[in-house]
Amino acid sequence: MHTQITLNLVTLLPFSEAPRVTKGRHKGNLNQKDLQVAGNFNKCDPHPVYEGLFYFSKKTNGNQRWFTDDYWKNLGIPTPTETHEKRRAARAHNLNKPDSEPSVLEDGQNVGCIDQQAMQVSWQPTNGDVHPKYPNFCYWSKRKNGGQVWKTLEAFNKALEQTKEFQKTPEGRESSRKSVKKRIETGKRSGVRISMYDIAHAEYEEGLITLEDRDKVYELTDTQAELNVGLEHKDKWNLDHIIPQTHGGLTTVQNLQMVPAKWNTSKGNHNRHVMAHNGSDCDIWYRTPYVMPKTREWTHSLADVEITTLSYQRPPSYF
Repeated sequence: MHTQITLNLVTLLPFSEAPRVTKGRHKGNLNQKDLQVAGNFNKCDPHPVYEGLFYFSKKTNGNQRWFTDDYWKNLGIPTPTETHEKRRAARAHNLNKPDSEPSVLEDGQNVGCIDQQAMQVSWQPTNGDVHPKYPNFCYWSKRKNGGQVWKTLEAFNKALEQTKEFQKTPEGRESSRKSVKKRIETGKRSGVRISMYDIAHAEYEEGLITLEDRDKVYELTDTQAELNVGLEHKDKWNLDHIIPQTHGGLTTVQNLQMVPAKWNTSKGNHNRHVMAHNGSDCDIWYRTPYVMPKTREWTHSLADVEITTLSYQRPPSYF
């Protein structure tokens, strides 16, 4: 009479009994062929038979790959043990959280992170808007797929400071310039006329200029529009970036000058010239005093002149 042997599925076999390769250059490694089991598994799922083994992925031939925590550590990614702990903590959070806090993801690579899908609202918020249901969260940005990204107030302020610090670096300035240029080019391709309002507002949203800087540009743009009423194209005035945008120049009053359209067209974006009192060019780095258009008022910077107090007159013929 044969004794019937039953396997207790609750008690796993120790890792030391896991099958190994007995010969060849892989001798001593886990025998993946003998570790194959029926069923579908997600990454980090434990092996149903051997303790300490976790599912990693499938090979191209369909075979399962099982490894210990050390394999994840060598790759520099969270280990299955750490992931399972996060999953338990996420489930406990979702069960005990108050209504004023959103749920977190209980599975996947972003386990423990805020469930952004549940945070979506039906309208398009602006940067810094408080979530209508969760007051401790602010709107940050939009993903490429159109999804909204919300952050806690603490994370929002921290990310904002990091962004400001990054914008001060050459890499950050170049990244911002490309972003603004892409917006403007997208508008041109779609037939939308991009004005100085749009450029200033885009830089404000990117955190490159302050709200006060943007509003001053708005005022200067309004003044430009009033001056150009009734003028032919050749006689109109343009707002010119002294340091071109393509060279890192920002849309602020300090970096703008009111110049004739013809002169602005000839300047292009190849230099940093300013309009001198006699209509000739002078390099900005010399900080040579130049005249405010239509006022002939000498100044070293547009920031020295209050926009609201400027009294413009028809410029002389040499302009």
